[in-house]
Amino acid sequence: MKTDNGLEFLGEFDSYLKKKNIRHVFIYPRCPKINAYIERQNRTLQDEFVYANEDLILTSVDEFNKKLIDYLLCYNCQRLPKKFK
Repeated sequence: MKTDNGLEFLGEFDSYLKKKNIRHVFIYPRCPKINAYIERQNRTLQDEFVYANEDLILTSVDEFNKKLIDYLLCYNCQRLPKKFK
């Protein structure tokens, strides 16, 4: 598993990978170009989904997660990249 050096990838996440015997590799610090595709997907997710549903984070995390699952299924299975539209 390759991740950036964010704190969210330490602690429980890192412990889980170790339990599953999955190697955890970090990209070089301050080199987001190494992870460019993931950075682009994170930006799209933020722009298209999170901003429109951020009120649910405070009021109903379960509802937010349900909508997020639907969005990700559409993003990964139905949506065509702009170059193919």
